[in-house]
Amino acid sequence: LLAREREARAAAEALAAGARTINTLDLDAALQNIIESACTLLKAHVATVFRLDPKSGGLVLMVGGGPRGTTLSRDALLPHGTGLVGLAVNSRQPVVTTDLLDDPRLVYPPDVRERIKGGRHRVGLAAPLMVHGRITGALFIGALPGRVFSAGDVRLASTFADQAASAIDNAELFRETQRVNRAKDEFLAMLGHELRNPLNAIGSAASLLGPDNGKAETAARARGVINRQVQHLARLVDDLLDVSRVTSGKVLLVREPTSLAELAAGTIANWRASGRFARHQVSLETTPVWVDADPTRLDQMVGNLLANALKYTPAGGAVAGRVRPEGDSALLEVEDTGAGL
Repeated sequence: LLAREREARAAAEALAAGARTINTLDLDAALQNIIESACTLLKAHVATVFRLDPKSGGLVLMVGGGPRGTTLSRDALLPHGTGLVGLAVNSRQPVVTTDLLDDPRLVYPPDVRERIKGGRHRVGLAAPLMVHGRITGALFIGALPGRVFSAGDVRLASTFADQAASAIDNAELFRETQRVNRAKDEFLAMLGHELRNPLNAIGSAASLLGPDNGKAETAARARGVINRQVQHLARLVDDLLDVSRVTSGKVLLVREPTSLAELAAGTIANWRASGRFARHQVSLETTPVWVDADPTRLDQMVGNLLANALKYTPAGGAVAGRVRPEGDSALLEVEDTGAGL
């Protein structure tokens, strides 16, 4: 009676310790603690946690513990349906065997069977890792011949499997949250950069509408620049308001047949009309070439190249653009006489 009470107390303490580590950011440490506790309490020779590979359906070893577990190769892949862990995943419930090699339910590739033959454990217990009804992996407990896993042992192993599943799920949620935050930050930084070009163009064009620049032709060009850049700003604001694209870090491409030569010429003409080339000599050589692309994004790209060339080229320097076909592709080059980026 005292021995059973000690075992129950040890199990409760191990499960409590495992529960405390589930929400830690160190997934390896949490899983190691869980499998070492499982190995000790279940009097096992080895304990391992596998994650389900969604592409192949196989199981990838994440961590091993016990006298035998530390010698296993991490990231080793077991093909779909292999051995006791494969049976646990396919049946979606804990399974036990008294002989890993002779159990007719178990299927192994030749190399896996040979590894089992080279080991000492023959008795096995496997439980699937499940989160919200979804299989995410499996826990394996291996013991020496003669060990008999009771119903209580199976329940205990299932509890350890639940803890491992929760630890993995929490770690994946944390990684996804970090990814979304990075994507959002990068997306907003990109938008902030892209907003500068149309705003600068609008500001320059607006200055041409003042009383000292009252020529009708100049005013008409300036209004055209402002109208086009306002349309670009509207696209950027649409990007900003699309929450799904902000969190995924993606922009929407509206692709259509586009003359890259005409687009580059138009972009340079707009910049010239807004007075942004007043301190530099800017030229463009083009050969007709068509692309399947988003004209607004291409205009932003050409604008970024021009902005960098002007920024790093001293007054009086030259900026030369070239557009031409090259094989099955279109080539856009911007060369300047500055020091470079």
